[in-house]
Amino acid sequence: MTRLCFDTNILIDALKGIPMAWEEVHSAEERLVSILTSIELLAGANDEEEERSARQLLRVFRVVPVDDVVAQHAGRIRRTKRLKLPGAIVYATALAGGCQLTTRDTRDFSEDDPIIRVPYRL
Repeated sequence: MTRLCFDTNILIDALKGIPMAWEEVHSAEERLVSILTSIELLAGANDEEEERSARQLLRVFRVVPVDDVVAQHAGRIRRTKRLKLPGAIVYATALAGGCQLTTRDTRDFSEDDPIIRVPYRL
């Protein structure tokens, strides 16, 4: 079973109609996002229509809260990988969910890391 945790940038691309983003979303049998990704996506909506589209997209994902397990992973990741807290939380969500993190953010996340998946570049 393909389990992927999605970073915000992939979902933004999907909302913009980028086919590669939709292919990535549809490639996963189980789709997770951090509650932080959900917040970022909804906060980025410019009007009610965009917010409605974001909410509709989020329905196909399991939104993972920041629980004790995610928090412990995020704290360790923040220290060891020097990620800012939002990135550490998203990374920790993937770790806790036992899946890869699919993202286009190669500045914060190393493509050499086995948990990181960079499916396309724009």
